Amino acid sequence: MHIIVLVTSLIFSGGTIAGDYCNSLSTLAESVVDGRYRGITMRQAYDLAEGNSMIQAVVRDAYDLTYFHTEKMQERQAQNFSDQMFAMCLEETNEG
Repeated sequence: MHIIVLVTSLIFSGGTIAGDYCNSLSTLAESVVDGRYRGITMRQAYDLAEGNSMIQAVVRDAYDLTYFHTEKMQERQAQNFSDQMFAMCLEETNEG
């Protein structure tokens, strides 16, 4: 499962450089939305975060998004959410 690798890397990496950390967060955000559309429940995604409050917040936000039924809209939503998380991260780390 792709999300497990991303969650694990975010938990243990600590983000050495803000840009790298934000890239990882952005990738995680896209993967969470993608996982949602592939049938991963919110509880499963939340459990994968293993207590990391930042990742749990991404999961909550991703599952609060409107649910789309067409593949094109699902892909667009995943990319938009990824971009939003990247921009927010850059602002929080004073990189943006």
